[in-house]
Amino acid sequence: LCIDNAETTLRDHSDFFLNDIYDELPDNVRVIVTSRIQLDGARSLTLNAIELDQARILARKYSEVRNLHNISDNRLSSVAERARQNPLAIRLIIDRIGIQGAEIHDAFASAEKDIAEFSFSNLLDILDYNTVLVLEGVHMIKEATANDIAVILDKSKEEVMDSLNRLVRTSIVARREISDVEDCYEVNSTVEDFILVNDRNIAARETVNERMRADGRVDQETAEVQEYRGISEYQWYYIPPEAPAPLKKLAKSVRVLWRGEVDEVRGVYDELRQHEEVLGTWSVYCALVGKCLERFGAYQQAEMYVRKACEQSGGEPRYLAMLARFFHDREMFEEAREEYRKLWNMGFSDATKGDEVFATVVVMGYYLATIFAHKYEEVMTATTDWREAGEYKRLYGTFRADVIRRMAEKGQRGERILAVESALKLFDEIFEEAGGEPEAWIVKQFLKAVREVIYIGGQEEALEEDLERRLASALVIIKKYAFLGVSEEWRRVEMRAQLGAIEVVGNPFSPGDESELARYMDADLRAEALEEGFEELIVTNIPNTGYPFPNFLFGRADSGVDYFCHFSAFEGDWEDWRKVKVGERIMIIPGTPTPGKASPPAQRIRICYG
Repeated sequence: LCIDNAETTLRDHSDFFLNDIYDELPDNVRVIVTSRIQLDGARSLTLNAIELDQARILARKYSEVRNLHNISDNRLSSVAERARQNPLAIRLIIDRIGIQGAEIHDAFASAEKDIAEFSFSNLLDILDYNTVLVLEGVHMIKEATANDIAVILDKSKEEVMDSLNRLVRTSIVARREISDVEDCYEVNSTVEDFILVNDRNIAARETVNERMRADGRVDQETAEVQEYRGISEYQWYYIPPEAPAPLKKLAKSVRVLWRGEVDEVRGVYDELRQHEEVLGTWSVYCALVGKCLERFGAYQQAEMYVRKACEQSGGEPRYLAMLARFFHDREMFEEAREEYRKLWNMGFSDATKGDEVFATVVVMGYYLATIFAHKYEEVMTATTDWREAGEYKRLYGTFRADVIRRMAEKGQRGERILAVESALKLFDEIFEEAGGEPEAWIVKQFLKAVREVIYIGGQEEALEEDLERRLASALVIIKKYAFLGVSEEWRRVEMRAQLGAIEVVGNPFSPGDESELARYMDADLRAEALEEGFEELIVTNIPNTGYPFPNFLFGRADSGVDYFCHFSAFEGDWEDWRKVKVGERIMIIPGTPTPGKASPPAQRIRICYG
């Protein structure tokens, strides 16, 4: 039983054909069909085109049937060739030449269109909307892969593959292997012109176009946001320009991974996992999933994803640094050192060869891991000439001061006093070099030395004169930078009392001399100022004008903006104004920037110290 063009029957009456006809046929009946819809379980037979000589004979015989005896052999040969030995095309071309008087080229173009319509119109009309969308995705993307289409349409790969397989089976789309693991798809050239003007395809095409325009807007927005926030290619959450738009949309939630509640992080994680099949090959995707798992405390799984980000990126420095920090946070300091050493060997410790901030991350990360791994001698050797370390001078000096303090932690009281005094002398140099604006992490190490002085100074046994003098020397240095960068009221009050209780001659924190002690912020006054729209500044520079105290100073907001603060905007008297010190906090309402001035002025200034 031979059935030509069986796709129509299979499309409209598949149950009737298979159940009522096919199953009722005798067992010895063979069924041969031509169909653009493949049949499961059928054996495909390839029908080769007829030979060119046979096509010429067919063209001659059909022209005679149509009573067209005036067509030359050369023209009939041309018909056979242009028709690609397709019998239907030969027939249609000869009909147009003989009946309509058309030229071969025009006759062929018309015949080709008729064949495409005959072959594909019914198939296109029965495609579901999702498959039409996928078809347009294939049509609009050169060498489109299933992943490419899934990304643009924001669909699962499974949905896309289902539609692609349907299109391939109908010969509307052709599949071509481009690697061992991936195929690409393209529209059959025969049907391309037909789908261009098909109403359903036009509607779907507009949907795909809108998605592509929206993706373009996401690309632009992501680039602008990263530039505005100063996100560089060395930060693990950096999104490369070539990343797909859905990934860029998901990456907007990156702040949740640091500060969000667990439920918020879970929401991001669930959405990421829904897109894993499509986006899982991107390193930043693996990094985002790894950060989610880290927040959940699933450290083994988190490490697997961060390592995967490193592998898939070919060892991008941002992911190596992410892995190093992951190990550091887990107190796996040897592993952290190893990852930082890789970056060091790649040249990323040199600020002149790459990003200055990232170079600092590499150097600081390596030596902090080394310190926490108790490899103190290595740090001491590396920081011997810390004053000659250029841009890393304060960094190396702080490492050295911290290690000197740590190396004496288990020693006798006298050894600890000598060590902490030596460490504080280094901090004195570092703060002088920083011009009164040391980095927050340096202040943090300084405060560890302060707490060490409180501990060893609070012990009751008497000290030798030299050790007492050295402890007093340490207190003088602390007094010079008293409570630098510390804003919590309890710490100011408690530390002041603890330092003042140390019984050594020349203690500058003794109860009899509190006039120059750092003040503490009144929490109620501060809250009231914030409600009125004030913002906090840290006083960074009080110029030396030759007067007892200048009528202007400079401060820096948490945003990094520096402000010019003049006494004329101060809501207080001169006695309060002249008590302000570098490192203290004042409240301001920013004014309008003055043309030609580097720092905008403060419109109103208020001091909230008790």
